[in-house]
Amino acid sequence: MAPDPGTAAHVAERMPAAGQIGLRKMFGECTVYLQGKVVALICDNRLVVRRTAGTVPLLPDPQMVPPHPGAKP
Repeated sequence: MAPDPGTAAHVAERMPAAGQIGLRKMFGECTVYLQGKVVALICDNRLVVRRTAGTVPLLPDPQMVPPHPGAKP
């Protein structure tokens, strides 16, 4: 299910201090870019943050969920 356009705008509005945020519709979902790199997806109106060395200190105990059924971990 594609995210509501308001959800993507809400996410972008909450992240201005992070740097240059970009949003791009892709495969029926929305990809969130920071400084040109993929950092998250908006799937079914929920933000799914990519787990990287940079996000681990920020999200020490995240709920691990796939962005969509059948997605690789």
